[in-house]
Amino acid sequence: MAGVILLYDKDLTLIGPLDRALSAEVEQKLNELSPATIELAAQDEMTGRIDVPASFARIYDGDEDLGYFRFAEIPRDEHAPLGKIQYRLQSGECTLLCSMLAGWHEIGGTEMSTRAVLEYILSHQSAQGATRW
Repeated sequence: MAGVILLYDKDLTLIGPLDRALSAEVEQKLNELSPATIELAAQDEMTGRIDVPASFARIYDGDEDLGYFRFAEIPRDEHAPLGKIQYRLQSGECTLLCSMLAGWHEIGGTEMSTRAVLEYILSHQSAQGATRW
């Protein structure tokens, strides 16, 4: 995949490009959240700026924006002897699952947009819940 990868913090403030990534792959799945992997050199200065699971990456494949992905897993040291760190990421949409809405919530209807429903859900998430598993 030839494209751009941008690193963001938990507030989606741009930290910088991961322009020295050794590889990046997004596994696009139909009707499922798509996982991704990014491989960086162990000595890359950007590895120290990745906060798992609070950091996000925005991945582009050429001109196509593949979306936001959250760093999901602290990498194992299996590739460290080779000088590589492989990160596993989840689709940014997984943050909708970070908090639970208690009780019954009935919203929507034909006059309410999908955006308004998603904003309602997000407004009930705690900031702390958005960064924990």
